[in-house]
Amino acid sequence: MTIKSLSWLFIVFGGVNTIFSDLVSRFLVVFTLLTWTKKFRFAVQFFGHTYHHSNCRAKSNKLWVFIGFEASAKFWINFELGSRTQCTAYRLVKQIRDFGDFSQKRVLRLTTDKFAAYQRVIAEVFFDIPYRYLQIVKRRVKMKLATVKKVFVKGTSRAFPKNAKKTQNTSYIERFNLTLRQHVCYLQRKILGYGKKRTNFNRILWINLYNYNYIQFHKGLRQKIDNNSDKFKKHYQHLTPAMAMALTTGPRSWRFLFTVPIFVTH
Repeated sequence: MTIKSLSWLFIVFGGVNTIFSDLVSRFLVVFTLLTWTKKFRFAVQFFGHTYHHSNCRAKSNKLWVFIGFEASAKFWINFELGSRTQCTAYRLVKQIRDFGDFSQKRVLRLTTDKFAAYQRVIAEVFFDIPYRYLQIVKRRVKMKLATVKKVFVKGTSRAFPKNAKKTQNTSYIERFNLTLRQHVCYLQRKILGYGKKRTNFNRILWINLYNYNYIQFHKGLRQKIDNNSDKFKKHYQHLTPAMAMALTTGPRSWRFLFTVPIFVTH
């Protein structure tokens, strides 16, 4: 079942807000159970933080979407809706701190754009964790990219993997921006499908997060099948971001989200 067919279910059964609310509530419970029973262990510890903006009711009311992204597994960690301020950035980074399994032995590697609030927030949230922080500063002239500069806020270029210098940029999160814009009409430019309610916008992003992380296979994520030695047989198995993060052993479905038992304790 795709997102389009799921939207048709909403139309047939009616009560879009009710179904959205129940579906998102179920996913948040399952998502919380996964993160607390088996916390995220970031292999490369590379994050990209970026932001979209959407207009709610009027073009003057800009709503920014801050995103946390793990590059090695292509995993969409979380997001935050709000103004482009330090408070919104703090909520995003604080969630990553709660989700992640960090220790003193492993160095956390962070990559963001030049938004000044990140530097203060990261220093406050990860004060007891060793980390290396890189900012990608882009200068544009007449709306065209002119120069790209690497600024190592904490640490040097040696702190990042020598055999993976392509991770010293924000290309992963920038490519994910395109994917998200194609899935969410609120984020597309110059259309009539602007967001009218912040609550619905938040629910739609959670539904897309579940679809991207747990259902869709990523062409850039695969593992070799050892048993297949035949020349004309499949040698690689594609993975979902959740499978690459070792959160699940296989892809999930919309049926799983609707039918998974959730035990409520009082």
